[in-house]
Amino acid sequence: MRLLRLFFTCLFALGLSLPVAAQQRSADEIDKLRMDIAGRQRLLSQRMTAAACFLTLGIDRERQIQILTQSLDLFRVSLDHLETGAPSMGLPPIDGVFARIALHESRMIWGPYRNLATQIRDQRSADKTDAQTLLGRLVRLEPILLATSQSVVGALERAKAPQSGAHLVEIKLAGRQRMLSQAIIKDICLLAATHGANGSAEAHISQIRTKTDLFEKTGYALRRGIATDTPDPPAPDTFEALVQAHYAWSDLIYLLEPAAADTSLSNTALFDVAHLYEDLLPRLEEVVWAYVNG
Repeated sequence: MRLLRLFFTCLFALGLSLPVAAQQRSADEIDKLRMDIAGRQRLLSQRMTAAACFLTLGIDRERQIQILTQSLDLFRVSLDHLETGAPSMGLPPIDGVFARIALHESRMIWGPYRNLATQIRDQRSADKTDAQTLLGRLVRLEPILLATSQSVVGALERAKAPQSGAHLVEIKLAGRQRMLSQAIIKDICLLAATHGANGSAEAHISQIRTKTDLFEKTGYALRRGIATDTPDPPAPDTFEALVQAHYAWSDLIYLLEPAAADTSLSNTALFDVAHLYEDLLPRLEEVVWAYVNG
């Protein structure tokens, strides 16, 4: 229930957490709101694929069904909010040409991706070959969905209001760190699920190492206030959120070390990773929110 409240609060209560009434939202606040929503889509692309992977392996099925269902709903709603706006949040529809093109591309790939993810979620067959086939098809679509979400983030950054500059960079980086954390978990699960088929093990291990390094460098830059061209130490509340996220990451990283060292995790270890990650994600959400509300 904590996860459900967290996600729906993040998406639907944004209009209540900024310092002015929705109808008075400034261009800077609109930019920050859009960047968080678009950045959340990057996280959700990884979260849905990770949940589908855990389901395929039969790990913590009920919880992963809940996560996948919530994430599917949130991705759809976030697309709607960016494309058509959300009056209750004081959020107008995106009108930039490049951002709308990116959203259209995201919508096009979202349809087949959603259908595959729903099939995996609703599958009751014990045929492991069929489950692996569906997961393989989903995994091939996921980088395209992520790329379109990245394009939306890039288009929003280019079209930002003049006063939004440094704030948007920090929100983008905090959102990227949030996405990277889930991408690491996804690749660790896929490493176990694919059993090294077609050379995939080496690719997943490389991704785990690269993303772990980028995650830690991003966290360091944010904590030091050196994420932008003009160094700016984070506010005390933001710094505290960053430190708490760092502590939660430190609790998780030791479980991930065998995968980074070329070893596929057992189902028991994957179960532990999946559960401990749910302690990290709220801390990363708090980091993003500290920057959105700053």
